[in-house]
Amino acid sequence: MNKTALGYIASHPFWNNSYLPQRMQNNLVQMYCKKKDYSLIWSIPEVSIGYQSKPALNNFLKNNKEKLDSVIFISYQMNHPLAIIGSINYLLSLSIEVHFVIENCYFNNLNHIDNIKDEIKLCHLLTNNKRSPLINLN
Repeated sequence: MNKTALGYIASHPFWNNSYLPQRMQNNLVQMYCKKKDYSLIWSIPEVSIGYQSKPALNNFLKNNKEKLDSVIFISYQMNHPLAIIGSINYLLSLSIEVHFVIENCYFNNLNHIDNIKDEIKLCHLLTNNKRSPLINLN
């Protein structure tokens, strides 16, 4: 039996101010699910207003968490690092797998998230600064 998956896409630019149209994001999520043999129920977009502090996914899960085996994020760059890490922790605590299409990775338990937290935060810092934080080290 296929696992049920929810796609989670962005309606706003990613961290480096690049924008990927929702239709393309949804196509990527669909291809990812097909490759993994997951049944995509539907995709929800992260709304632009307030996306950094109140992810739409958390609101969606209040009534639908028992129907999902996994959530397929387009990227961990679609939200502020603390919001993404919070969402990952919440999903994993509910035994819901977390996948990232662009980064081509997934997590199915809380121990795995420690391996990516620093990468998520560093990637965000690099895109905000537009240069390496190591440049001024002597």
